Amino acid sequence: MRKNIKRKVLATISALALAFSMIPTSLADEVDTDASRSEFVNQLDSVNIEEKTSDTQGVEIKLEMVNVDSEGKLEKIGSTGLETESKLDSDNQKQSGNMTSLSGSNRYQTAVKISQNGWPRGAQNVVLVNSSSTISGTMATPLATTYNAPILLSSNQTLNPNTLTEIKRLRPRKIYIIGDTRALSPNIERSIKSMGISTVRLSGATVGQTSAKIANEISRHHDVDTSYVVSIQNGSADALSIAAQAGRTKNPVLVSNASVLNSDAMNFIRNNTPNVYYIGGTGSINTTLLSRISSSVANGSEANRISGVDRHDTNAKIISKFFGKGPFSNMLIAKSDDIGMIDTVAAGPLAAMKNAPILITKKDRIQRTTNTYISGIRASNLIQVGGGFSYSVTSGLQRALFGISSNPSPAPRPSQPSPRPQVTPSRGIKGKTIIIDPGHGGRDTGAVGLNGYKEKDWTLVTAHACADYLRRAGAKVIMTRTDDTYPTLPERADLSNNEGAVLFCSIHYNKGGNLVNADTGELSGNGVEVYKGKGQFANSVANKILNNILNNFNLRNRGVKDGTHLYVISNTNAPAILVEGGFMSSSRDVNQLKYKDAQKKMGIQIAKGIVAAFN
Repeated sequence: MRKNIKRKVLATISALALAFSMIPTSLADEVDTDASRSEFVNQLDSVNIEEKTSDTQGVEIKLEMVNVDSEGKLEKIGSTGLETESKLDSDNQKQSGNMTSLSGSNRYQTAVKISQNGWPRGAQNVVLVNSSSTISGTMATPLATTYNAPILLSSNQTLNPNTLTEIKRLRPRKIYIIGDTRALSPNIERSIKSMGISTVRLSGATVGQTSAKIANEISRHHDVDTSYVVSIQNGSADALSIAAQAGRTKNPVLVSNASVLNSDAMNFIRNNTPNVYYIGGTGSINTTLLSRISSSVANGSEANRISGVDRHDTNAKIISKFFGKGPFSNMLIAKSDDIGMIDTVAAGPLAAMKNAPILITKKDRIQRTTNTYISGIRASNLIQVGGGFSYSVTSGLQRALFGISSNPSPAPRPSQPSPRPQVTPSRGIKGKTIIIDPGHGGRDTGAVGLNGYKEKDWTLVTAHACADYLRRAGAKVIMTRTDDTYPTLPERADLSNNEGAVLFCSIHYNKGGNLVNADTGELSGNGVEVYKGKGQFANSVANKILNNILNNFNLRNRGVKDGTHLYVISNTNAPAILVEGGFMSSSRDVNQLKYKDAQKKMGIQIAKGIVAAFN
């Protein structure tokens, strides 16, 4: 008896795991939520793969479940992290708001993207750092802002082709090389000079001494009043967090170890900066060292230490201390893992240029400390630096920072008719009132897919083509939006109900799945699916639309699914469907759908399915 029970329990767990793994990361916004290198480089960037201090406030639930690949085949049993947010919210919400992605296929290309964004017309100066040293890039940030220069990356022996091409585009007169010849070889310097560009190398025997050389170069250009001390021990993430502040104030970042600050840096502080801030806890900068520095300056006591229970908490406290609670015009988003942080080495000068803080986050979930901070602030624009963020992270940040509710509820409207039972429309489409709803719009971009494609743009093209076909067939078509505007979910449902529509069709594109390529952000999910409301007619329309799409596109069949949990389906009187025309995060789907002609073709297939259902 016990064995039978055990087998049944295991079977149930396996079935639930399989079901969860097949849910795409993104469905629609209409959710009704009621229902390494050399020794020198290692010295430069002393990092630990695991956090030294645990996130004692974080709550993490891990479920062991079956993963399903893009073809629906079982791959392995792995660990999937679920945040304390509900599974429904994280899986069924799409990206919204003004979000820009600066991401290349590797760290060099990401730095180039940042440079092109911030310096589209070129730059007289460039700062070049080793591509494996986060802390070198961070301490070079105030130098870069001093000379209005982007930061570009190089391996230690040769200039990366992407970096070389960007240098030629920028046409600088001078390049500042950070680190000695072990970090960036003489061959690199010769390559630069061969282009007629002068060089200045700032280096010391240690990374701390190099930071002092950079500080002196900054003070040669202008007076400084503050130093930010970070530690080579556990300090890469802390240094990244202070980069935007150091950059915008053009004050230096000095590097110590836990107990010693090199004499060059100490002398710089004594002679130049009355104010000192310490970034990190006592494990990074101990109290003895802090007291020694404090005795040499007017304002450098323990009260100037900024630290948290982990790097995310420290990051939030740095932003709160120096940037406040906004609202912010811009905020940069960067990965917090030791490898991912390399992507953001070049981000500091851009953040400073835009007077924006850098918020760091794990790529697959938002820590509770970060959630607590962002719950009380607003930002108009988010700039994602580097790829590889999960959908739940980007959508969660947007919901919080753009103030977008994940639980939209319709406001009472006097003109709103009482819901009535659905009636199967009479045969023939002529004269029938049909609502075509292009998903998202305005500041709500919907999913942001590969190459920065926005769902709101694709849905509008597809919806116009669908509406045009239906009108030629004799239907009376009303669109919920005809341009880049955002009707609320209640407004979309109300329009259908007030116009006495006989069918409501919402058009979307999808995003989700397991991470396939961290550099491009490609996810494994792909294919087309249609969600249906109650009633036989909604089921008929959904199936006919799906078949028409599959007959004209080489897309995976994800089937017809129950959509009664989606807001616009459950709150319209007419039979309702929602079409997900493919995954914007899949190269397989994007290659078929990225051109407007293909998006129009998708709209025509949706329309043909609707006409067939009426006939």
